[in-house]
Amino acid sequence: MKRIQLKTVEYSVVSEKVPEAFDGFRMAVLADVHNCRIGASHSLLVNAVAHAHPDCILLAGDMVTEHKKGRRAVEYEIGFDLIHSLCRIAPVYYALGNHEQRWKENELPGRMRFEQWEEMLRSWGVEFLDNATAIIQKDDSRISVGGLSLPGKYFSKMERHKPDEKTLTKLMGTPDRDCFHILMAHTPAFFPVYRKWGADLVLSGHYHGGIVRLPWLGGVISTSYRLFPKYDHGIYQEEGSTMIVSSGLGWHTIPLRINNPPELVIARLQSR
Repeated sequence: MKRIQLKTVEYSVVSEKVPEAFDGFRMAVLADVHNCRIGASHSLLVNAVAHAHPDCILLAGDMVTEHKKGRRAVEYEIGFDLIHSLCRIAPVYYALGNHEQRWKENELPGRMRFEQWEEMLRSWGVEFLDNATAIIQKDDSRISVGGLSLPGKYFSKMERHKPDEKTLTKLMGTPDRDCFHILMAHTPAFFPVYRKWGADLVLSGHYHGGIVRLPWLGGVISTSYRLFPKYDHGIYQEEGSTMIVSSGLGWHTIPLRINNPPELVIARLQSR
């Protein structure tokens, strides 16, 4: 594996819905590891997460990689070891990306079935959010964090499918509007839908920062093969909701990142 650099990016998320007990609450967000190793035995990444002193760690999908060359299979071993190390730092919440979704839907071959992967992670204390929501409690206050698992068709490179609010409600239920709600939704493409559904903060990845980033123009191409995607990387705010899009940590299929180093995102909540 070639030597790589890692950057840590911090964002502040300000909302009147954030309880005072959660003012300053820090979340380490990891996306698109794709079974890549960041430092020897993940030391570079794990140390960066530990140094950030997060209150929780949010995995926004694609910790594993599905390979289509020859016999389709899933590689998960490196991501498996990484998650085990992260569990020693802070509580871990895991949402699925499109690679986990295909593993689940298609029962792809490998030394471990998807159900075994989920069972093992749960045994370590990982909150496995497959179209599910967890409550984080501090004193008498709470926030919620959900993981959206969209069916594979919404990640199609050739066809364009778009979910609506009813789709999200069917998958995730109706969010509590009185509770600050974090939604881990792997693809950022549908931010307006997530917002209308009721997400206060969306955490995404999937686009790998546009793979190649150009000054002033941003990411060149998404992993869905769309040129100059609207939500390629960074923080976006629309009608009271915020979305943070990670440029991700690994790669697959197109094994390069130009002007686009792997990044660890730290999101800090602030109450008004």
